[in-house]
Amino acid sequence: MDSTNTLQLFLSDPEAKFSKSIGWADEEGRTYRYVIIIDHGKVTYAAKESAKNTLEVSSADAVYKQL
Repeated sequence: MDSTNTLQLFLSDPEAKFSKSIGWADEEGRTYRYVIIIDHGKVTYAAKESAKNTLEVSSADAVYKQL
């Protein structure tokens, strides 16, 4: 990965509006842990953890492998 032209954003969704709009929040508004990689406006990877307290798809190592 060439980090000289890379912008990485770590964003929160405090009211879960975005997470609800994509179906990745429960009825109470709690979001699932997930990652979305966007390259030049195109989603190249999106994954949601299958259970609470797991880091199978959203850990730094898992995300880095997708870049």
